[in-house]
Amino acid sequence: MLKEIRLQFEKNGDPKIAAASQHFFKEGIKTYGFKSSDVMKIVKPYFRSIDKMTKKEVFDLCEDLMKSGYQEEFGAAGEFAYGKHKQYERSDVKLFEKWGKTYIDNWAKWDTVCNPSMTALIEMESAFIPDI
Repeated sequence: MLKEIRLQFEKNGDPKIAAASQHFFKEGIKTYGFKSSDVMKIVKPYFRSIDKMTKKEVFDLCEDLMKSGYQEEFGAAGEFAYGKHKQYERSDVKLFEKWGKTYIDNWAKWDTVCNPSMTALIEMESAFIPDI
């Protein structure tokens, strides 16, 4: 699945969008050249497979996507991680913290990966707030 997703990004990225995206960041970013809505079009067909995977398998896939550093792969990771939000546990906060410290280097990556997940944890259990 990881190879298929990357191939879709590599084949369909738009260099003009990639260049334009750079203007939103002080630091340089790695991007294939997609708008956020187009990232969703690519990852949407994979949600049926995600539903059949364990939370650990999905989180491992998310981490593999994040390792690339590409904005679009972070978008996919954020969507897939959130796809398992009904299975979140307090211990998942530590994993999200690790992702933040290891892979996230700009505001957009934080927004796409951690904000939805952290919000879901807080909505599940307000006792998680001190951990977050």
